[in-house]
Parts: sequence; C-alpha cells; structure tokens
Amino acid sequence: GAAAPQQRLYLRSMGVNPRKEPCDLSAAFPELSSQLTLPPLFPPEALFSTVLRVSSPGLRLWTHYDVMDNLLLQLVGVKHVLLWHPSHHDALYVRGSSSPIIHVHNPDLSRYPRYSEAVPLAAELLPGDVLFIPSLWFHNVLCDPAAGPSISVNAFWRHLAPQHYERKDLYGNRDLVQANQADDAGSAAIRALQELPRHYRTFYAQRLISQLSRQLLPEEQQEEQQ
Repeated sequence: GAAAPQQRLYLRSMGVNPRKEPCDLSAAFPELSSQLTLPPLFPPEALFSTVLRVSSPGLRLWTHYDVMDNLLLQLVGVKHVLLWHPSHHDALYVRGSSSPIIHVHNPDLSRYPRYSEAVPLAAELLPGDVLFIPSLWFHNVLCDPAAGPSISVNAFWRHLAPQHYERKDLYGNRDLVQANQADDAGSAAIRALQELPRHYRTFYAQRLISQLSRQLLPEEQQEEQQ
C-alpha cells in the first residue's frame, strides 16, 4: 500500500495564563531564558513577548508578516528564511496577513503570474545566529530537513504607542487598530460605490484612489502608479 504521510510537529509556547498574557520565556522556561541575551535593539520595557518554537525537520511555516519588529534566535538545528519587502504585497497575493502560495520555489505561475516579480532575500540560520525581521516584512521559514529538529526563540517588541495595538492581541499578529479601522472604512466605501452605475462607480473610485495616493503614499510610489 501507499506509505503513510510523514508527520511533522510544531510547538509554539504560550503564556503562563494563555487567555490573558503573551508568552514570556522567563516565566515559562526560566533556565533557558537565563542563558539568552537579546541584542540591545530596543528598550527593555518595549519587549512584548518571547516565544519558544520547536519544529520537526522539513516543516515549513507559511509566508506571512508580523506587525512588530522581531528577532529570530536559532538555538538548535538549521532554518532557511525567505524575506520579501512589504512592497511585494500584491505579488505575493496576500489575503489577510498571509500568502496562499505554498510552493515558494515552484509556484503555479499560471495562477499567480505576478509572483515572479517578488524576488526574496534568503538567510540560513545556524545555531547561535540571530535574524532581525522588520515589521510588515513577509517571511517564509523552512526547518532544514537534513539538520534534525529545530529549536528557536522569537522576541517581539513594540515600537509604537500602546493605542496603536489591539488590546486583546496576545500573539502579536493582529493588524494595528488604525489599519483595521481603515479596512472597515474601505469596505464601506466599496459597498457604497457598488450601488452606482459603472460610469459613476469608475469615476468616484478613481477619485478616491487618487486622493489616498496623494495624501498617504511617498512621491516615488505615486509616480509608479501613474
């Protein structure tokens, strides 16, 4: 008969009280935490969470972004990380915070033709290596199939004022408050314009797009869209 599919496991640590607090390595795994020193990239009070990740060899995490800057510290095993600038959002066909493209090295270009425009940076993390992943940068992570299980730690920190973050976001992966408000307003604008005949809908949609571009995008991006 056919061989059973290989089982791969993934562990992400939780807060001591997972319903009320983010993961804190010093509380959950104090002996491990005492052996780690984070690079001084942020003030200590800005630290949001420290997360332990344990993965089977060959496990791949989907392409996604985080709203916080973070560090990926590799402790055991090897990880291969692909990174895309936030400007590749459309070429990655992102929905929500994730890309639906699973086979990042052999994508279906008939279905995702713009993916060829999204050329990533590549990093290999060996034990002791630390990778800085800026907020909103898309990343895809593969645990090296030939290097055994992977153990790593993620450290997330907040560099914006508290009112920009969702209060109940314990995982640090929800979009910013103002971004969610803008998404809601955009959805309302779409619904309103859809009630108009095509001639008017096209005119007012283009006017709204132009207004957003003028007021929110850098000049170089405005030129690219013209």
